[in-house]
Amino acid sequence: MKISQISIFKLPKKHLNAYQQIMLLENLTSLLSNGFTLLECFN
Repeated sequence: MKISQISIFKLPKKHLNAYQQIMLLENLTSLLSNGFTLLECFN
């Protein structure tokens, strides 16, 4: 888990600004892309 993710999850919901939401989305998309590359390796 990245440090940025941990710091974001420790914050209250009302303190999540647009920048942090974008960072969460980027982390999720990178996780998805990593999962797809793993699937490609098994095929």
